[in-house]
Amino acid sequence: MLTGFFFISAYLYLIVVGENIPVWVYLIIAALVGYGIFSTYRKVRQKSMEE
Repeated sequence: MLTGFFFISAYLYLIVVGENIPVWVYLIIAALVGYGIFSTYRKVRQKSMEE
């Protein structure tokens, strides 16, 4: 959980403090975070199916 926070902390800083950031940057950030969540969910589900 803490690793996930540190992974997105730079993006959170950019969202909070960044000025005049193009919309496509926010879309890329959302895609990266979304993929990370999906990947983690898939790994956890696969591990639970093995047991």
